[in-house]
Amino acid sequence: MELDHTLDDPPKGFRVDQTVDGHLIIRYKSTGMGGLNAFLIVWLTLWNIGLILMIFKRDGNTPGVPETIVFAAIDMGVVALASFLWWTKRTFHISDDRMLYVGRWLGMERRFQIEKTEIRSIQQVQDGGIADDGFPSWGLTIHTSKRFQLIVRQPYPSSLWLGKVIGDWANVEFRPMPPP
Repeated sequence: MELDHTLDDPPKGFRVDQTVDGHLIIRYKSTGMGGLNAFLIVWLTLWNIGLILMIFKRDGNTPGVPETIVFAAIDMGVVALASFLWWTKRTFHISDDRMLYVGRWLGMERRFQIEKTEIRSIQQVQDGGIADDGFPSWGLTIHTSKRFQLIVRQPYPSSLWLGKVIGDWANVEFRPMPPP
């Protein structure tokens, strides 16, 4: 597979390698969204301070055990979201006729293979910054007989670049969103 000019200068978080047999390996370590990262850090800090105060300050007006469990569950959900956004690693193994996706997060792995001939289109989607969500972010979806989310909640240039690369490889329409 021939490297083309779009592979020469990938956005932050991407690394492109070519195997001896000419296949591409695109590695992507989530860079997250700057504003969302700052929000999650501040929110988690304040939320945990409140949780600690709620646990150790028992004056009769403080919530009991059920409320504390709810607060702790919400805290764990936000920690899981933050760790997913910060530490997910994705690898795209692209050969002449198929692409193998491997996503790794905290020791768990998700993988699927997509045949080049099954790809109908590739679409960049805005998955953040809509309605009450103040942190614009974009993802990338491949349409076959099923729908595959390759990346979510990432900066615009990341999903744009990857969409162009995969669209060129598959020789299918790539539908980007208008620039922010």
